[in-house]
Amino acid sequence: MSILNPIGCATLLLLLAACATEASRPEDGQTVVDLRPTPGNEMVARRLGQAPVSNMNSFRFTGSKQSLEIGLARQDYRGIHRRCVTTLNYDDFQPDQRYSITEGSVDGQASVRLADSNGRVVAQVDKIPCL
Repeated sequence: MSILNPIGCATLLLLLAACATEASRPEDGQTVVDLRPTPGNEMVARRLGQAPVSNMNSFRFTGSKQSLEIGLARQDYRGIHRRCVTTLNYDDFQPDQRYSITEGSVDGQASVRLADSNGRVVAQVDKIPCL
């Protein structure tokens, strides 16, 4: 009986983890943009247009033209932690679709890329100033 309790707990924890990490589907007519930082860095959703967002891990909205403000906390090529803020503008978001924003580097400076559900980069911001 004592072996069943740890197995039951482990199974329950795995099920809960799967539910927590499963991507939710966009509501009818809604677009979702998920943030995907590289390991060791952080990326947060800050503003959608002029309005603060309630979920710092993604943007949810309707409408094709949007301005997404993103905060980054990352290590530069020298290992120094930097804080960055940028705005990514895109005019052709499609309803009922999921996009992702990834971060990277261009010439040693921070950059972000917006990709559609097929992985095609549709917009990007390079050489983001960081403090």
